[in-house]
Amino acid sequence: MTAAQGKLTEAEKAHALEWVGHGGESTSVTPDEAAQARGEAGEAAQ
Repeated sequence: MTAAQGKLTEAEKAHALEWVGHGGESTSVTPDEAAQARGEAGEAAQ
């Protein structure tokens, strides 16, 4: 059961990152993760 919950959490995180990468907004990702998903990884640290 724990493994299934872990996989579900992993899938939800991947979906949120994909959504943010396409210009959407999500509270389940950090600002750094959102910037990386958008291809702005270097700009988030500045």
